[in-house]
Amino acid sequence: MMRWFTVIVALGSWILPGQVWATPGLPPPNAVTPAATSWDVHGELGIRGNGAASFGTDDLGTRSAQARWAQSRLIAGASWRADGFGAELEVEALNGTIAGDGLRLGQRYDSDLFLYPRDGRVSAVQRVLPRKATLHFDTPVGRLLVGPQVFHWGLGLVAHDGKTASAFGDPRQGNIVGRVAFATRPLQAARAPLLASLLVFVGGDVVVRDDNAVLLDGDVALAALAGARAEHGGTALGVFVAARQQTDRADTHRPDGSRAETRVVAIDGHARHVFAAASQRRFIAEAELAGLMGESSRPYSEETLRGVEVRAFGAIARGRIELDSLRLDGQVEVGYASGDNDPRDATARAFAFHSDYNVGLVLFDQVLPAITARSLDRLADPTLLSRPPPSLRYAVPQGAVSNAAYLQPSVRWRPLPALELRIGWLLAASAGAVVDPFQSGMRAGEPTTAGGRPAKSGLYGQEWNASVRGRLELSQRVHLGLGAEAGILLPGSIFAGVEGLGRPWLGRLTCDVRY
Repeated sequence: MMRWFTVIVALGSWILPGQVWATPGLPPPNAVTPAATSWDVHGELGIRGNGAASFGTDDLGTRSAQARWAQSRLIAGASWRADGFGAELEVEALNGTIAGDGLRLGQRYDSDLFLYPRDGRVSAVQRVLPRKATLHFDTPVGRLLVGPQVFHWGLGLVAHDGKTASAFGDPRQGNIVGRVAFATRPLQAARAPLLASLLVFVGGDVVVRDDNAVLLDGDVALAALAGARAEHGGTALGVFVAARQQTDRADTHRPDGSRAETRVVAIDGHARHVFAAASQRRFIAEAELAGLMGESSRPYSEETLRGVEVRAFGAIARGRIELDSLRLDGQVEVGYASGDNDPRDATARAFAFHSDYNVGLVLFDQVLPAITARSLDRLADPTLLSRPPPSLRYAVPQGAVSNAAYLQPSVRWRPLPALELRIGWLLAASAGAVVDPFQSGMRAGEPTTAGGRPAKSGLYGQEWNASVRGRLELSQRVHLGLGAEAGILLPGSIFAGVEGLGRPWLGRLTCDVRY
């Protein structure tokens, strides 16, 4: 009866081609690698100190109660390259909240509600993961890759390496897969440079961690993919098609004891072009589009015992002008993640960006996750329901853009080579009806917002963000980055009826050591 509680989010983030295929500067798979051996070591330690307003999350005025907390992440790695062979090793540790307040909302429903834990659990900080343990072999016809790796595709709409930065905020996780893949350049003898650069790849994955599955927590996800990418001069084009089969971890709320399964096909396309009007003035246009089709048995109700169809779509378009003589950059970005106007039917239409693709600091990363987590707490009240609906953990936003359309212009100024100032504005509206699980459940499934109003599309609000970042060279290889950023949300009509929401804000101090 409560089928519509479950939100099927973007299940494409696990299947995109590895960064080794998308990063310029690596030798072509068909090329003969020079007879030389090279070593490299690298690493980074990031520490964040956060302060935020405690804001209301429901019609009763229940507070978020997360005022001050600190986070950390350590990444360390090494690589070795020789004639026709290479190896990379990279590990991640100390990733999570290390001090201060935890977000306790949602704990009544599930103690493991967030992919990036927000309740301060020490176990998350203690987990060590291999981001890379990859071997590659160059042959006369292409490159073979084997082993765990992280990856990034396009702008990071659905596949993010956990390191590529956004205008504001931090990437926290990144996709990790165990992969066997082969890449080749079949047209490198072509006269047209763009065709000669064409890279074709095929591969198979076992997902270690992404926005939808964590192997160590019991999720089992397999994927197969194929695609192509071409790049020459200022133009880059890429497309892939991939299929994924996932079996979720056991859900104690599922009455029949079964494990939910999802089968999805993803198509993702990316394009980029640099218009160089002058040596110190450039305009860059870039876009990425992704679509998902498939089926899932995550929803469990009388209406969806046979599962639901997945039909979702997301897109980003970005234009940026770079004025080197003024040390000034300006960028305008628009994005769209489909929503679901009828969450009670047998089609799941809600799309979600990757959680590491940050859009602003407050709305998507702080306010929406807290409000949804509070809703699940209320649903898990044993005096209300003997057994809460299953699979609701997937309904909680992980900091990703979902069911939204937004406009985000920003400006960056570098008055000194090692100093950067940035300011941005975000205007966001919902792409479909905004439905609160608890409020709608209390109204026999009638779509209702967190404030108890009829659910419909509307304005999330506008957000202002600003940052300052500085960089110091401690030695030839060691760099220290220090910074601060802050954001404030002016809520829109969607949050009408949420008592005590006010104007949520977040402030952060950042410290990074890289070598």
